[in-house]
Amino acid sequence: MVKRPLSSRAAAVVILTCLAPCTQALAVGQSGAQFLRIGVGARACAMGEAYAGVADDPTAIYWNPAGLRQVNGIQIRGMQNFWLMDMGYQYVAASFHAPLGCFGVAAAYSSSGKMDRYVDFVKTGDYGAYDMAGTVSYANGFSFLSYGVALKLIQQNIDSLNATGFAGDIGVLVSPSLPVNLKAGVVAQNLGPGIKFIEKADPMPLNMKGGISAKLGPVLLAADVNKPMDNSFRANVGAEVSIKDLLFLRGGYNTAHSYSAGLGIRWRMVGVDYAFAPFADIDASHRISVQVRLQRGSR
Repeated sequence: MVKRPLSSRAAAVVILTCLAPCTQALAVGQSGAQFLRIGVGARACAMGEAYAGVADDPTAIYWNPAGLRQVNGIQIRGMQNFWLMDMGYQYVAASFHAPLGCFGVAAAYSSSGKMDRYVDFVKTGDYGAYDMAGTVSYANGFSFLSYGVALKLIQQNIDSLNATGFAGDIGVLVSPSLPVNLKAGVVAQNLGPGIKFIEKADPMPLNMKGGISAKLGPVLLAADVNKPMDNSFRANVGAEVSIKDLLFLRGGYNTAHSYSAGLGIRWRMVGVDYAFAPFADIDASHRISVQVRLQRGSR
């Protein structure tokens, strides 16, 4: 029997599945653009990705766009994710306040690295794949209630095949006036039509998320519950301990894969964060983030 080369659609399933952070239980092929599920920001990822009720830095664009309202001044945060063999993932986000509300922009890029191409068990060259997403976000609110939206333009490429799509997020964040600094958030992520490579469009990786956080002196506690459209419920918990507002120790657990840990350092207008998260049977993830505050906020 003659062996044919791996089809482009089959390659897409393999690549997108590898890029999914919830590889243990994902129903392969039921949704596309799996790279949209990769967590961003070393701080959030070190805390087990329990961030919908925190979302107080520019990565709120990803976790809960309503959180942009609580980000002071003009801030920029970039992240490099080293993981899964030769695969890489970069993310950068910026946020600022304006008279009409709070705005944010972000860009994400993931690449597969070079992969060998075989025909009839003979190597004929190599090929690559990448995913990109550009996001614009807006947040506003009144009193203790914030709301936000994020719109994403998505581009995917596998060898000579391309796919384009769009999606949106809607989030709410509540910060009631209580003796304990308590916040709660609800987010709908990746709302939108499917994305198509060849004949059939795969739906976006829709996820419904709810989160809560509490600040008890130098300790921040957080928990999220997620319901992906193509997977079962999963939970995330995390904690952060601040030492003199200079050093931050973090840990968490994500039922989609495993535990996580990390630390952060803040000095004046600059911060650096690191997160480590193992994945069963494949390489661990190492995330490094750098944040710069260009202008102090008034709040």
